[in-house]
Amino acid sequence: MSRITPAPVLQQLSGDGNKTIRAAVAGNRSTPAATLAHLAQDTFQSVSIEAIRNENTPPETLDAMSRHANPMVRYWVACSPNVSPDALQRLSRDRNLNVCCAAAGNPHLPTETVDQLLCHSDWQVQEAAARNPNLSRRALAMWQLANGS
Repeated sequence: MSRITPAPVLQQLSGDGNKTIRAAVAGNRSTPAATLAHLAQDTFQSVSIEAIRNENTPPETLDAMSRHANPMVRYWVACSPNVSPDALQRLSRDRNLNVCCAAAGNPHLPTETVDQLLCHSDWQVQEAAARNPNLSRRALAMWQLANGS
């Protein structure tokens, strides 16, 4: 689908019975925010994830999807640059390690939370936090000392 596909056409196609068509609409940067919010709730994971990955998906939709039962959906929410700091903080405590790592590495995660994740029990979360640009220099220096770096 073209970036110049008119919004009314994208809205109509978002209700297509073919999940591949709906996924293409969800990934299109011209798709209206309200349509993306609807597609994020799609029963097919591929459609939902394409909507979540779309840079025009509203933060409110991402926040709602951050509580989704499927960890793959929560992972993609944690990767989004548009997810709210509150949702990121919640995702940084997720029971799924991949989700937690994605949140730890998101540059929109508040510094205080990034610093706290350096003490996480899992080394992968620690490393994701250590690479986060919001990590404070003080916390990084203390982590490097503790880890012999």
